Amino acid sequence: MTTTDQSVFTKIILEMQLASGDQIEQCQRLQAAEVEVGKSRRGLGEIMVEMGLLTAKQLETAMAEQRRAIKEIVIGPYRILDKLGQGGMGAVYRATIPDTGVDVALKLLPKELSNDPNFLARFRREANIGMELHHPHIVRTVDFGEDKGVFYLAMEVVEGGTLDQHLQVHRTVPERTALKIVRDLLGALQYAHEKALVHRDIKPSNILFDREGKSKLSDFGLVKAAEPDPAFMTAGTTVGTPHYMAPEQARGQPIDIRADLYALGATLYHSVTGRTPFAGSSAGLLMNQHLTKQMPPPESINPALTPGCAAIIKKLMAKDRQLRYATPSEALDDVLRHLRGETPKALTPAARPHPRPAHHPSSETISPAKPAAPGQTAGRKAPGATQSAGAPSRHRGPAWTKQWPLLILTIAVSILAGMLLMLAILTSGSRPVAHADAASEPTSAPAPSAAPAGASAPAATSPPALQPGAAPSGRGTARPLGSSPAH
Repeated sequence: MTTTDQSVFTKIILEMQLASGDQIEQCQRLQAAEVEVGKSRRGLGEIMVEMGLLTAKQLETAMAEQRRAIKEIVIGPYRILDKLGQGGMGAVYRATIPDTGVDVALKLLPKELSNDPNFLARFRREANIGMELHHPHIVRTVDFGEDKGVFYLAMEVVEGGTLDQHLQVHRTVPERTALKIVRDLLGALQYAHEKALVHRDIKPSNILFDREGKSKLSDFGLVKAAEPDPAFMTAGTTVGTPHYMAPEQARGQPIDIRADLYALGATLYHSVTGRTPFAGSSAGLLMNQHLTKQMPPPESINPALTPGCAAIIKKLMAKDRQLRYATPSEALDDVLRHLRGETPKALTPAARPHPRPAHHPSSETISPAKPAAPGQTAGRKAPGATQSAGAPSRHRGPAWTKQWPLLILTIAVSILAGMLLMLAILTSGSRPVAHADAASEPTSAPAPSAAPAGASAPAATSPPALQPGAAPSGRGTARPLGSSPAH
């Protein structure tokens, strides 16, 4: 509630003796704390019912009396008819110009905020920028002024409510509907991008619908423009809503349109899953999660989500902005591609083939040697099999490089045998016949039985050596960047 209607409401509550001034202030503090952590602003009456200070019937009676009192309020050329909604900067009313009968949505800045130069500067800025924007998916601003200390901003009436209100009632939005909302908003963001504007506060409560269901973006109060920010938006200051805030925005770093794309991705995530990407009890905790934690995959919350939609969300919300869509136009092309039933580029990033180089065995997966499968020739790989350590491989250098270990082993065995023979001759003196007799005697060890047909020879006890640079056994081959399985 703004000062206008909240003061009327609290006056009615006090006159009806339904709550004390202290109890009303306690509810107002809770209302402000919820907004501080990025939650939607709830009405004071709703909070009082939740805390047990009012019954639903008492609230209904007080609200009816409030509506009657509000209709008597005239601000500038506008007479208030009814309340349309509530935002972080105040309430929005349907108002009319009695002389012309033209209806507008009248946004009023609460008096306590108009006394703050920062909030007043933001309100003026929103009005000035809004009146320069003319796009079918941006709420049109038509007037700005002040009357009796109350600052107002008049806009076109958009009667279909907000995305936030829809989510409160229905929890989620069907995927195709959500993508059409995103399609409309990407058009608005591309228009703003071409004017060097960054919205900085994309969220469900700033997305409105007209009677035909067309989406419109509102509230350019935090917009970043080409000229320097006012004092309350200077470098290092974090502005925006924590639930939907891009990591670089949370750090207070310079931002560009890709911060809006991240926030739009978070809004799409909320729309199709029924929950925000991260949850937390404070703004700091929420922003830290955007900086350091990976969001739960949207398809893990809504298994009916198509892989294309999930991929678009993930690309919009990449923590590294270099990995996001570069512009709203690029994202719009992908959304339209998906809506046409085609595969979005986010799902199939262009990946160059990675053939195994001929002279780089480190690119191969080396695994322990296995016996040849029945019907398979030893030394050849079955189709699709990885190269084993015991099998010959192509392009491993000249043949002699593989034979020299065997040559060395043969020489060593020959030398050892000669030494043993010489030792035997020296120790036996002049009895060469004994050698002949010993050689003709059977050995004491039993002869090994013949192996069954088709059996493999026993494997060596020592594991095969890895080729230089190869991964140890058990590790999979490294995937090229961007080639993870589609979700």
